[in-house]
Amino acid sequence: MQGPDGAAQLRTGRQALERADWESARSAYHAALGADGPADARDGLAQAQWFLGRVPEAIALREQAFADHVQAGRCAEAARPAVWVAHQHPLGGRGSAARGWLARAERVMADVPSCAGHGWVAVERARQAATVRDQAAAASRALEVARATGDADLEVLAISLLGRAEVRAGRREPGLRLLEEAMAAARNRAEAAAHAVRRRQPGGLLPG
Repeated sequence: MQGPDGAAQLRTGRQALERADWESARSAYHAALGADGPADARDGLAQAQWFLGRVPEAIALREQAFADHVQAGRCAEAARPAVWVAHQHPLGGRGSAARGWLARAERVMADVPSCAGHGWVAVERARQAATVRDQAAAASRALEVARATGDADLEVLAISLLGRAEVRAGRREPGLRLLEEAMAAARNRAEAAAHAVRRRQPGGLLPG
């Protein structure tokens, strides 16, 4: 079980990520791991390393976070780092590794009750789809899961992927409307996150 020191470091790390202070986030999450922190600490450290440009280290950390979640029986939580790893590999020209990680995530989620993790796996399936039809089907599945589970981040990404599929299929106007909807939602979420960060800072906005 994680102690109070580890929990405090996790909070510090999350707050540092929110204000884009990558080095402070890295230090906090590293300390949380030293305090016998959970997979969340490893996952947060991976995000900080990625923003600092240390991509191989970030991938290795999120691969381990995936394994930690699976070992703890947290299969839904395992989906997101697995999908992230699957998305990073093709950016480095490792298509086979990307397909392998997606298959691994799908296998882990196969017997898990419906949750946001299924939607994140569907997102990566849409990204890797060979045909427009398959991309649209996977994106629609991700959107269905997002709305059922209330995962706003997942919903924005699913709408964006569905819009891209519509444009690729030659349905330009509905596709552009979906892309505009996704961009507007993403902008609103970014503004809300920035507002929340300012409220937590000393001398920031008053609660309201």
